[in-house]
Amino acid sequence: MKKSNLWRGLTGASLSLLVLTSLGYGIADQFRSQVDGAFNTSSYLINEEDSKYKSDYKTPEELMAAAKALAVRQGREGTVIMKNDNNVFPLGKKVALFGNAAYKPYYGPNKANNTDAVDLVQALTKAGVTLDPTVSAIYENAFKVTEKRVVSSGWGGPREQEVQIYAPNTSAGDFDPAGYQVNEFPVSKFTDAEAGKAAENWKETVRANNNVGVVVFMRPGGEGTTYKPGVARDGAGNTLNQNPLGLTPDEIALVDAAKAACEKVVVLLNTTCTIEVGPLTKGEHAVDGI
Repeated sequence: MKKSNLWRGLTGASLSLLVLTSLGYGIADQFRSQVDGAFNTSSYLINEEDSKYKSDYKTPEELMAAAKALAVRQGREGTVIMKNDNNVFPLGKKVALFGNAAYKPYYGPNKANNTDAVDLVQALTKAGVTLDPTVSAIYENAFKVTEKRVVSSGWGGPREQEVQIYAPNTSAGDFDPAGYQVNEFPVSKFTDAEAGKAAENWKETVRANNNVGVVVFMRPGGEGTTYKPGVARDGAGNTLNQNPLGLTPDEIALVDAAKAACEKVVVLLNTTCTIEVGPLTKGEHAVDGI
C-alpha cells in the first residue's frame, strides 16, 4: 500500500473513532460487534466492581473538601518571601493597604470558577488585622468613578458598558503591540474630589496609627498571555517605553507614598508572572519586605 493511501486510511479510522466517542459510549456499546468487525478488534467490558484505581473519597463533598485543603496548602507553600528586613514579618495587627489589586485581587484566568475565593481584605480581617480606614476609603471612592467604554465581551463581541476606570487591568493580550495598560490609582489623586476628597493630611493620619504599609501590585498571566517588551502604558493610556512586567512610575510613586506614611512597608505581588522588582530591593525606593 502506498504511504498516501495508508495515511488516508489511518485518518479515516481515527475520525470514525472520534465520531463514535462523540456520540457517546452507549451507542458505541450498542454497535460493539460492528465496530470490532470493521476494525478487526476485540472489545470488552470493564468490571467496575473490581477496578484497578479506586477513589480515596466516599462522596463528592469529601473530595471537594480535600481539594480545598490542598489549594490552601499550595498557597502557603507557593508563596515566596523575597525580602524580610527590619523584622517586618510576621506582619503586625495594624495595616494600611495600598494598591488597586489590594482591593480587587487577581485570581487567575479561571476566575469564574473561584466562587468561594477570599479576597485580601477578608483574609486580613479574619486574621485579626485592623485596616487603616483612611487609605481604604480612598480606594473605595476611587472604584466608584466609572465611565462608558467599548469593551470586548468574548463570543458576544465588543459592546459598550459602564466600567470602573481605576480597576486593575486583568487582561493582557498575547504579545499585543497595543501594549498592556497598568491601571494604578495615582497618588496625586488621593486628595482629589474624584476620589471622594480624602483628607489632605492622609499621610499624617496613617502615620499616627502606626501602620505597616502593604502595597499590592498585580500582573495577569496564563495561556495566551505573553507581554511584548517595551509597550507598557499607564492608567491614562500614555506609552511608558518600558516593559509591562516592570514597575510603572505610578507604582513607584505609590511605594514612596507608603514609605512616607508608614514606618515599614511590604510589597505583595499578586501575579502568575515574574515582575521586575529591582528598584524595591535597594536605594531610595527600597522596602522592608517583598
